[in-house]
Amino acid sequence: FRQLYDTLRLYLFHFLFPFLRCSSDGTVLESIFLALIPLDMLYLQHIYRFSEKEEKPLAQKRTAQLDARLQMTASLVRPHAVFADVGCDHGHLAIELMRLGAVRGYACDINPGPLESARRNILHAGLEGSVETVLTDGLEGMEARGITDVTIAGIGGEVITNILRRAVFLQQPGIRLILQPQSREHILRTFLAKNGFPVFFEQAVRSGRYVYTVMAADYIGACRSLSALEAHGGLLLGCSPEDPSASAAAEKLWRTARLLQDAAAGLTHRGQHEQAEPLQKTAQELLAAASQIDPTSRQEEL
Repeated sequence: FRQLYDTLRLYLFHFLFPFLRCSSDGTVLESIFLALIPLDMLYLQHIYRFSEKEEKPLAQKRTAQLDARLQMTASLVRPHAVFADVGCDHGHLAIELMRLGAVRGYACDINPGPLESARRNILHAGLEGSVETVLTDGLEGMEARGITDVTIAGIGGEVITNILRRAVFLQQPGIRLILQPQSREHILRTFLAKNGFPVFFEQAVRSGRYVYTVMAADYIGACRSLSALEAHGGLLLGCSPEDPSASAAAEKLWRTARLLQDAAAGLTHRGQHEQAEPLQKTAQELLAAASQIDPTSRQEEL
């Protein structure tokens, strides 16, 4: 647009300039300036609109980048936290955490490509002095960073478990884990309970066509074993029918029950009836819990 503006202004001036020398009363000069004013106004209007678009509050842009599951994840990180976002992808969650009041953060990823994208986004947000990008596998090498809160979202529950198992330094008072597993939540819940991280919050979140669970656990050192029902249902089992997330919680339990039924059917087909029976039992318990949470159960689909 700037090049077009300069070109039009130049052509207009050169077209009218010969008449300037023929005028003794200044009327042509006045005409030139009057002709240029609309062009200048158009240019200034464009610059204003462009600047307004670019200078929108960054908080609006950051929030828009997060889907429901990441918004829930962000809401569970404590104010004034020093966080590590593992598997940071493009860094949008890390940027949002700084907006919400974190004092410092580390955006960690094992892949250089997404990490470079995160670095650019953090730089664009003006947070390069507060959020450091770290190329690492999980939380390796993060022991001395003073981390208080860890976020891991969009990764399978078994992978998250392996990351946490290797990060022994997290097993100290004051550490909070905010986790959003994509699958195999029962493996993650079992690990957390056995290693002193009791889950104190868990909620089902609908994002697009899928339902995920977001959980938070503080290290207190108290270890216990979970029943099969607790491992597969977690705190979703206690969701109230009046809770806004009740429908999502019931659907998550239904889907988990279906996975267990499919696994049991496979074992039965192979003649492993003893191994199939406990899976069937847990699936039925999950379905019963889902019906209590949301009476409009879809058990007939299962």
